[in-house]
Amino acid sequence: APYVCYAAEKGWVKGYTDGLFHPENPVTKAEALKMILEADGVDVPDFVNTSKLPFDDVYGAAWYAPYVVTAYELGLLEESDGFFSADQSRTRAEVTEELFRAIVIELMESEGYTEEVLEAFLGEWGEVF
Repeated sequence: APYVCYAAEKGWVKGYTDGLFHPENPVTKAEALKMILEADGVDVPDFVNTSKLPFDDVYGAAWYAPYVVTAYELGLLEESDGFFSADQSRTRAEVTEELFRAIVIELMESEGYTEEVLEAFLGEWGEVF
């Protein structure tokens, strides 16, 4: 509970429309992205153009569209089958990969995650990680 309260206080999580957090529910892909980007302090626009996304199921009116577009532009996502599937659960491995990529971007002061940025990161931080 203290961690949820801290995250809520910071604005990283908001809970559901019924006013509850529902910690028993699995985290969806969209919710995970929102928490990662909010916790990392990434500036997410209110409105985005989803036409350049490789996902056929992300629409501009969806609450999570700005988070998906931002995460995609940063190189945080691994989805490659043409669908984001926002309501599916995120595995711990998937969330860990996205967190890792966000950490690499921040530590390398990069505009996004690429193989070149990863190589530079491993050269500089490989011993630590």
